Amino acid sequence: MDQILRHTPLWVWGVLLLLLVLGWRARQDRELSLNQTLILPLVILVLTTKSLLGHFSQPTVWLVWGVGLALALLGMALLGVSERMRFNPQQKTLYIAGSWLPMALMLGVFISKYCFEVALAVNPQWATQMSFAFLIALTYGVFNGLMFRNLLQVFLQRRSAQLAVQSC
Repeated sequence: MDQILRHTPLWVWGVLLLLLVLGWRARQDRELSLNQTLILPLVILVLTTKSLLGHFSQPTVWLVWGVGLALALLGMALLGVSERMRFNPQQKTLYIAGSWLPMALMLGVFISKYCFEVALAVNPQWATQMSFAFLIALTYGVFNGLMFRNLLQVFLQRRSAQLAVQSC
């Protein structure tokens, strides 16, 4: 374990520190523009996509990733509109109540990506094993879906507002 930590590039620890700071800030209520709500999910999407492309050539990996993404989005959609988030259509901003959930999600992505990368560095032959590839793809898909939860909330709140107007 000591060897693994010592051979981890310094920039990885910088990323971890940045995620901790962002997670700490997310504990407080905040108002974000729609563009701001896109930044972190897109960064995570790029990192996980780069990882999948770099290690796996099987097209079915993308299908499994899509299943994970769809399951996360469907699960959140079934939960419905969150009272912890409110979309302001005039200002195009999203009010988000403070929570530890963003920190948990960011650390979950970081830890899973770190562990998968270490596992593949130690056991490169695992890149050819479909079960390992599917585990990584499913995990990344679920995390990518969960990271887009704020945008899903905007969509759900806009839709419920439109339905309310139509029913009047």
